[in-house]
Amino acid sequence: MFFVQDWDWYFISNEEFVVPHGGHTLLRRYGSLFKMLKALHPIIDWDESKFLMMGDKSFWDLKSNRRALMDLIGKEFNIHQVIYFVK
Repeated sequence: MFFVQDWDWYFISNEEFVVPHGGHTLLRRYGSLFKMLKALHPIIDWDESKFLMMGDKSFWDLKSNRRALMDLIGKEFNIHQVIYFVK
């Protein structure tokens, strides 16, 4: 596990943190990666919803969740409208 940026944590599930990296004790103590990072790195403004998005693979089965991600990306990159071109 190699992290360059703080947001790299959003892309790891609880299961990936536990095996083979030995995070079981930390997860048992804090309950989730979000709670652990919030406690250990309180200066960083962690977004719990991003952990929820990445942690549960079935999360992406819902269109509303995919839409929420696109809205988040649009806001982050100041994208207001996407135009589709069809031949």
